[in-house]
Amino acid sequence: MAIGIARHANPNPENYAHLAERIRPPYHVPPVKGGISLRLAMVQDTLHQRYPAHGIKWYEARIAATNIKLQALPSGSKESWPLIDDLAVAWDRVGQPDQGVSLLRQKLAEQQAAGLEDAELYTSYANLGTLLIHSNMPAATRGDTASVELVRQGLDMIRTSVRIKPDAHFGREVWQVRIVEFLLQTIEYPGLLRQHDFVGNGLDLSIEMMLDREQIWSVTRYGRTNFVEFTREYSPDEAIPEFVQPDFDFDAAENYAVLQPMRRYVTTIGDESSGLGESKIPFDAPILGIIGMWQEGGGPNAHFALAIGEIMLRVGQRYIAWNAFERASRLAARFSADPDTQEFLRQHCSQRQTQIEESLRFVAAPNSSRRSPAWQNISTPADPKVVDSLRHTFELELADGEKYQREYQAYEDSQIAAGRPIDDPNFFDEFHRDHGEIASPVGLEESILLVPRRARSKLESKDTFHTAILGAGVGAMCVALLQRMFWRFKRRKTLRPE
Repeated sequence: MAIGIARHANPNPENYAHLAERIRPPYHVPPVKGGISLRLAMVQDTLHQRYPAHGIKWYEARIAATNIKLQALPSGSKESWPLIDDLAVAWDRVGQPDQGVSLLRQKLAEQQAAGLEDAELYTSYANLGTLLIHSNMPAATRGDTASVELVRQGLDMIRTSVRIKPDAHFGREVWQVRIVEFLLQTIEYPGLLRQHDFVGNGLDLSIEMMLDREQIWSVTRYGRTNFVEFTREYSPDEAIPEFVQPDFDFDAAENYAVLQPMRRYVTTIGDESSGLGESKIPFDAPILGIIGMWQEGGGPNAHFALAIGEIMLRVGQRYIAWNAFERASRLAARFSADPDTQEFLRQHCSQRQTQIEESLRFVAAPNSSRRSPAWQNISTPADPKVVDSLRHTFELELADGEKYQREYQAYEDSQIAAGRPIDDPNFFDEFHRDHGEIASPVGLEESILLVPRRARSKLESKDTFHTAILGAGVGAMCVALLQRMFWRFKRRKTLRPE
C-alpha cells in the first residue's frame, strides 16, 4: 500500500505524461481588454527584422500629401489637427524631428487656447513628447544640459499621455517612459548600464537561477515542448473551464472577463533592482512594449535587445534569448557613447550565449530528484548540430528579414515614382501577392501540456483502490500463513511424546 501512495505523495511529472492535454499558455490572454496578446514568434521576428517597414520615400510622400490637405483648410481649422500629427511623425521618420516639434507645439497651443480637455489633447502630448525625446536624446546622453532639459519636457508629456490613456497602444507608452527614465539616470550614473537593463533585470543574475524558477513554461522556439505538471494552486480546467476549451474564442471582447483571471499565472519578472517601478510584472507586458517601440518607433535598439534577452532567459526561452543577445552585441555602438561600456555589453552577451549553449547540451542524471518545470526544461538535450549552428541560423534569418524590408521599400519607391498615391487601399496588393507573409507561423511553442486535476485525481483514486485491494490481499495471505504456522506448531506440540 505504501508503494501506491508514495507514487502520488511526491509526484514525478513523468508519471502523468500520458494524461496531459495541450492548452494555450496564460499569456495568450491580453494584458488589457481588446489588446494584443503575445506570441513568441513576434519576438523572434522583431529581432530579425521580419516585419514591414516604410522607407524614406514613403514618408516624404506623406509629407507632400499632408501639406496639400492642410493648404486646402482654413487657418486654425480643427480638421487640421490630426493631419498635423501625421505630418509631424513623418518629419520624425525622415530624420528631422525638430520640424515636427515646431508643428506640434503650435497645435498644442491652439488646442489649449480653444479650451480642450485632457482627453482631447492625448495625441498632442504623446507625439510632441516622443519627438522631443527623439530629437534631443543623442545630445543628452553626451551630457548636453539643454538637451537633457528638453528630454525631461518630453518625458513629462509622455507621462501626461499615459495618465490620460493608460492603455493606449496596448501599454507601449508605459515602457517608453521607463526607457527614458532609465537613460536619464544613466547620464548621472553611467555604472547602471552594467548593473541591470531598463526593465530592471539584473545583469549579474546567474543563468542557473533563472532556469530553476518554478513558474517557467517549458517551451522552446523549435517546438520541443516538455511536460509541465502544474501546482495544486493552478488548475485552469476547474477554475476556468473555458480556458482549456479548444473552440473558445479568446479574441472576443465579451469573453475577456472570463479569461482575465488567468493573467495571474503569467510568469513574472522583476524585483532585481530598485527605483524601476513595479517589483513584479508579467513578462509579456514589457515584451509587447518593446515590440511596439522597435517596430513602430525608432527601430533596432541595443537596450531593447538586451532586455529581450534577459526576459526570455527568465521564462525559459533560451533560443530566443540567444538571438536577442546576438542582436544586442551587434548593436553595442548604440548602447553607450563610452567604448568600455560597449565592450562590456559585448562580453556580457557572449557570456550569456556561452551559458545558454552549455545549458542546451546539458543532460540531467537519470535519477535526479529535481523535478521543477525549469529542471524539466533543461534536462532534455538539444541536437548538437542545432546548438552549433545558432549564429549561422541567426545570420540567415536576419538577412532574410532585412532583404524583405529592402524589397518592401523598393516597391514603395517604384509605386510612388509611378504616381500612385500612398493612400490607395490596394497600394501593396502586388507586393503581398509576390512575397507572401514574412511573419513566422505559430507552432507548438505556443502551447503547454497540462494534466487536468480530474484526470490525476481519478488516477490517484484508482491507484489507491488497487493498492488497497492488493494490501488487503497481502494482509489476508499473511494472516493465513500465520494461522497455518500457529496450527502446525500447536499440532506438533500436541503430538510430541511425553
